[in-house]
Amino acid sequence: MEFRFAVAENELPPPSGFDLGHIDVHGSENDATSRGRTPDQSMMIYLSLTLLLDGLRRFLTGRKPAYESAAVDSSFSLTFTRVGGDQIDVSYRGVVLERSTARELADAVFESAQSFARMSLPALPPDDAGREDLESSLGEFARFLEREQRWSAQTDRVLSEAGWYPGRAVSTVRWENALRERGGFEIHEAARGFLREFGGLVSAERGPGKTMARMGFRLDPAVAEREDEIFEALSEEAGVALYPIGEADRGNQYLAMAPNGAVYVGMDSVTLLARTADEALEKLAEGVR
Repeated sequence: MEFRFAVAENELPPPSGFDLGHIDVHGSENDATSRGRTPDQSMMIYLSLTLLLDGLRRFLTGRKPAYESAAVDSSFSLTFTRVGGDQIDVSYRGVVLERSTARELADAVFESAQSFARMSLPALPPDDAGREDLESSLGEFARFLEREQRWSAQTDRVLSEAGWYPGRAVSTVRWENALRERGGFEIHEAARGFLREFGGLVSAERGPGKTMARMGFRLDPAVAEREDEIFEALSEEAGVALYPIGEADRGNQYLAMAPNGAVYVGMDSVTLLARTADEALEKLAEGVR
């Protein structure tokens, strides 16, 4: 999918953040444009692009089933609709232009917005309100995409709602002391690093997932206090020393981490959930077996 943002050819100097312009969208199934419409659908392009970036970012990190973009001083709008999994339909006036993944859509919009900004923003005064707003929105979207490279938008939303944020760091001392005194557990660096960033997060989200139901999870090692015999058996079966990091499925499964960072799940028996913590969190958040 390709987006194009442009200032209208008939705009008179000097350039302004309130200049009119157009949006063109080329999809694999259909195209859409604000050009040549009656009534005129040209829009305040700098402000409209800012609204699109902010609205799409909130949609991709939120839970709403659909998002309709708004344009300033124009009736032109695009509709973004979740259709299952990570797939999103982009439509114009009820006609689907293309179905793509959330990441593909975000990349397409951002790359085109960056191209427009490189060509058009230098012509605006540094203190122009439209320029400042668009630069701020581009920065927020860039930071959003950096987080997306770590995991999906759905995982980011689940973790954010549970209390995670970039740079989060909490003390693990109370958990280490409690599990050492009531279970004889000795923490390793992989578990310490994981709990420093994610310890204490709780997600009660339940429902359909990608390949299995989402069961919710609690990243609190204290749930395994005095369960040293269970963890000895799980560790023996896994062939590595497992340290508790929480529970899933309302306490029916323990979550545990190996010294190499791999995450296991089990109670009566143990299964490798993921080879990395980030992959494990994504599986828990999205319902992946």
